Amino acid sequence: MKYYDMHEDAYQQLKAKDKISWDGQTDPKELLNHEINQAIGKKLPDFFQSFEGKSAVDLGTGTGTCALSLAKLGFGVRGFDLSETAIGLARKNAKALEVEVNFEVSDITKIITKDKVDLVVDSSLLHCLVHREDRNNFFRVAHDLLKDEGLLFLHTMIEASDMSEMLDRDYLVYENHILYSTGPDRWEMDWQEVQGKRVFPHRWITTVDLLTEEVRRAGLKIVDFKVEPQERSTGIFCGWLKKAS
Repeated sequence: MKYYDMHEDAYQQLKAKDKISWDGQTDPKELLNHEINQAIGKKLPDFFQSFEGKSAVDLGTGTGTCALSLAKLGFGVRGFDLSETAIGLARKNAKALEVEVNFEVSDITKIITKDKVDLVVDSSLLHCLVHREDRNNFFRVAHDLLKDEGLLFLHTMIEASDMSEMLDRDYLVYENHILYSTGPDRWEMDWQEVQGKRVFPHRWITTVDLLTEEVRRAGLKIVDFKVEPQERSTGIFCGWLKKAS
């Protein structure tokens, strides 16, 4: 089992508590104001004169946070997530907000498609992919989905000099850009011993330089980015990418 396979359990627990998003929202309208949608909204008009008739794919859509916002703007949107429960909640959220989005249950690291879209969004999925093969496949899928002048938006964790609040927890260990977590023995995880603890890889927390190199190898280039700081935690890389010439 890989870490992101556990998201189904997390979404089932959220659903049981009548929550409609990963961060515990109960009102679908609040999803439109999420920080990731604010980050996208700041720069989107710089790249598109009009959103009507444009197409987008939301990778790791969860309960639809980004996909729903893009649909509200006029994009035709498809949203992919591994969690069946999350996709079910996303469809309910779409009905509540009166927008149309094609939500599909799928492991995005295995997607093969001939579709071409104007915009691909990483809904905080990339930092959940801690295995090199999965990360390579993520960038392959994103590259294959993009039109020649299409854009990829990344929203991913970036290493910071002070991550003390996040790391001051007995169940987390950080080493070589990987955040590891402890967990119950019943989980069938890729268990490893790190710093004397039995843990599994939980998040990939990269640097701007390492991410830039990943992007280059994938045939992409960063055209605009900003790292949003978080107090005593990781930064958040908000970046816009295109296919390299």
